[in-house]
Amino acid sequence: MLVSYTKLSSLLLAATLLGAGIREAYSASPDALNPGRENTSQDMELLLSDQVIVTTATKTAGSVSDSPAAVTVITEDQIRASGARTIPDLLRSAPGVDVMDTNSSQANVSIRGFNNQFSNKLLVMVDGRSIYQDFYGSVYWQQEPLLLSRIKQIEIVRGPGSTLYGANAFSGVINIITKTPQEIAAGSKTFLTAERGGENGSAIESYAGGKSGAWSYSVGGGYNSSDGYGSEEKNKIYDAHTTNILMADAQRALPGGVLRLSVNTNDTLGDFDAIYSARDADWRSRNYTASYDQDHARNPLQIRAFVNTLEVSNPSNLNIQSRIVDVSAQQQHSVSSQNNLVYGLDYRTTEVKAFLTANQSKSRSSWSVFGQDEARLGVQTTLFAGMRLDHDSTYGETVSPHLSLVHHLSASQTLRASYGSAFRAPTLIENYYNYSIPIIPGVFNVLLEGNLHVRPEKIHSYEVGYRREMKDGYVGVNAFYNQISDLINAIPTEYAPSPPFPPNTPSTSTSENIGGARAMGLELESAFPVARGLRGQFNYSYQDVQDDQGGPVNFSPKHKANLALETFGSSRVSFRTDLHYVGGSIFRDIYQNNQIYNVSAYLRADLKIAYQVGSAAHPWRVFTSATNLIGDGHREFPQVPSPLDGTAQSAADQRVIWLGVESR
Repeated sequence: MLVSYTKLSSLLLAATLLGAGIREAYSASPDALNPGRENTSQDMELLLSDQVIVTTATKTAGSVSDSPAAVTVITEDQIRASGARTIPDLLRSAPGVDVMDTNSSQANVSIRGFNNQFSNKLLVMVDGRSIYQDFYGSVYWQQEPLLLSRIKQIEIVRGPGSTLYGANAFSGVINIITKTPQEIAAGSKTFLTAERGGENGSAIESYAGGKSGAWSYSVGGGYNSSDGYGSEEKNKIYDAHTTNILMADAQRALPGGVLRLSVNTNDTLGDFDAIYSARDADWRSRNYTASYDQDHARNPLQIRAFVNTLEVSNPSNLNIQSRIVDVSAQQQHSVSSQNNLVYGLDYRTTEVKAFLTANQSKSRSSWSVFGQDEARLGVQTTLFAGMRLDHDSTYGETVSPHLSLVHHLSASQTLRASYGSAFRAPTLIENYYNYSIPIIPGVFNVLLEGNLHVRPEKIHSYEVGYRREMKDGYVGVNAFYNQISDLINAIPTEYAPSPPFPPNTPSTSTSENIGGARAMGLELESAFPVARGLRGQFNYSYQDVQDDQGGPVNFSPKHKANLALETFGSSRVSFRTDLHYVGGSIFRDIYQNNQIYNVSAYLRADLKIAYQVGSAAHPWRVFTSATNLIGDGHREFPQVPSPLDGTAQSAADQRVIWLGVESR
């Protein structure tokens, strides 16, 4: 272990000295240097400007054009203007993001390919708190206690993020940032939205905030229900759900910083069919978070501790109980006027009790240390150099380096070149759990076995980017090449007798590292004025993802394009329309002798029209919104028989029209 610490310290020191050495070579003229971060006035100027401020790419506040990675931001105004009713629907508009609805209750999100029933290569956070489930390696979007109306902005970082965030920030990081109690109390203290629409669906969200002495507080709740897309089809797909959300948090300003406490709960009664069946299941998700931020210190310290729990149970005796405990600390330190260092540590433990084939209880723990130096090489150039060491009780040590050079050609144009490495940790299912899937109940089962020797999936990414800021808009382009190794999948180790089963029907499958893949792609994005009071956004993504044998990879469409038009300003009437084109892809079913299913390309349109009534100080808006307005009945997941009982897992997307009212 001492060797690991020494190696990490040496690498971090070398990176810092490298930045300092290059900086000195550039600093023959003292006038060539930025004033640096001697105090927080530079950050304050940035906060007071009209630029969108992001923190996820560097863990410090900065503009998108200064980021060492490709970043897209979905703002509060865009969220409110859109007709989206879920976070995955919001993410459809971002370049490089793959969204797949299995049905109305299940969605999966990935970045730059590799989507699946359990998309496991993307780290998703809420206010910096991971909501990635270590047990299955996915995010349960429907079961997460989040109010769409309370989101301040969503930051999407494309490319490896393990240097700052550790395991599972494989292809990118999505950070969902909510309004703080202080922001709610100081601005709009209450919010209410109520909707009624197709699928026999209804939804309501509300929150309120206030102050009591040094404390600011907020409470909120939400409810939504739906019969699901499957209710529209002859062969019913099980995707109905009813969800209740409650949340409360408090914030206190202290002499050195801000203390924030929050509790969030989600109780869902719903259907879930993907590899394991959880029909009419009770999902109980709980989050408890305490954080302390020195927001005004020269070298600010941040401490966060959280507990995420998830319980799933249904009448067929499926029972899963998961608890994740995470404690982290980080500090931003101005080493000099040209060097800003961010460093920290994290400890995480996961405990899972599950009844699959039999009662099994497993746990895993990990710790990590990281550091990243932001070295100013001159007025126009910044070098980011970072390293992270993760140690896990199951698979051992992993080192994740990152280098990025950001050069401003002018005040409005930026060039970036990056290299990064990241990893996806094996899930507890892949490591430990043995469970049986009844292909023919009572006659023939497939046994899936865990493997303690499976290694983390790894990615090495090379990327270049260009961005130009323009009046009322921007244009950006990113090109990347990813080399992936040690992909994990279940492979057959024993086969059933030929008759009466199809040839090569597996009877036992084991989690194994099956090889690698490579991916290359190009992303274009822009925002632009169209006419007075009307603006547009457009992006196009190309990605070519192939495995070691040159074959396509699941749910990695080569072509995707998004176009949005929306009104802005003081007009009482507002609208936004989104067009999404997604090219065709494939799905390889390991439970059916690797049979290939083709997923057809589709075009989807979403729309929201609103009319404002009341005063500007207390506005009300009545609106109508529609998702999948074209109503073509496309499927984003093929009609693959469930390995559990042979029923279909996917439903065709339906046109859903909603009517609602909101007050702010």
